[in-house]
Amino acid sequence: MERFASPEGLNKNDLLFQQLYTSIRDGKLPHGTRLASENELAEQHACSRITVRKSLRRLEELNLIRRIRGNGTYVSSRGARFNDRRNIALVARDAGIPGYNEADPYFNSLMLALFRYCGNFGFSANFIVLRRDEESFMESFERQGIDAGGFDGFIFAKQLSAKEGAALEGGGHCYVALQPPEREVKASYATIDNYGGVYALTRHMLERGRRNLVFLHGPLDEAINREKLKGFFQALDEFQLTAPLQRRHYEVRSQRDDDSAETVERLLAEQQTFDALLIQGDWATVGAVQVLRNHRLRIPEDVAIGMYDDYALVRRILKMGITAISQPISEQIHAALEMLALRLARPDAPHTIQTIQPLLLIRESSPIISSSHL
Repeated sequence: MERFASPEGLNKNDLLFQQLYTSIRDGKLPHGTRLASENELAEQHACSRITVRKSLRRLEELNLIRRIRGNGTYVSSRGARFNDRRNIALVARDAGIPGYNEADPYFNSLMLALFRYCGNFGFSANFIVLRRDEESFMESFERQGIDAGGFDGFIFAKQLSAKEGAALEGGGHCYVALQPPEREVKASYATIDNYGGVYALTRHMLERGRRNLVFLHGPLDEAINREKLKGFFQALDEFQLTAPLQRRHYEVRSQRDDDSAETVERLLAEQQTFDALLIQGDWATVGAVQVLRNHRLRIPEDVAIGMYDDYALVRRILKMGITAISQPISEQIHAALEMLALRLARPDAPHTIQTIQPLLLIRESSPIISSSHL
């Protein structure tokens, strides 16, 4: 069976890791093979030694290689155990930032969890990247020359449309998803409780005395973002905050800092009062916080900040702890792999749904106690 993993859309960190992983998986680098040195790998793949080190560290975490001090890096025995595994692919939309070479945190979490757990279920993992636009997986596969028949199953990290669901069923493909599909699509899926996550974050701010919240969220044509907005409204309703100025929310692109920055600049220019910002996305959070700092507003004394999801990169850039909702991606991927294994074993089994609860992580960007007690 031909095995294919698309490198399109991956940055250098992810691309080198996937190339080495694929070479080990397909036996091109068999057990006991001594890998080239870091300098040689950097030259061969036209990347930095930092990129090489990151890729090797990820392979080592998966026990696919072992390093012997003063001797070199070798493919481990686990790296040779890919024979006769079922070939699956995780299909995700490119959420990266053009010109930015750091690993996208969501992509990175998906990829590491997939490669960490797929062997437990007898799977060989691939990663297929769709463009950021609204291209369907069928259009993407055709554009990239991918034969869907070369895979035993798929995990979709996107909302499946009715057209996509019909194509999967018509092709007799086995698949599960990480988001609820459109209503017409019958599919098993393991999803994060996005409603509950934003609800918890909103209540956290309200319980600490904040009453003028603004929610910067992703496009509402995506079901998961509509669920987040429902959670925001539910928490406000419980505190009887029903006036329009108490229920402000705006769409921003989570992977860009300019949308959120422009929105916060406009609110400040219009002298709109707000004492808490809930922000979806890493770069959206960076853009919003930088505007607040430019206006000499203190966090959290003047404006508290809450972020969805939890991004270490943002904490490093802003040099502060950000209160956040953390999505348990590893648990979600494990559940999806379990569902896929079941559907491969029993294609006629009823579809199952699993909702995984996110975690609220309280840090210095939100007040520890209610402002009424200060």
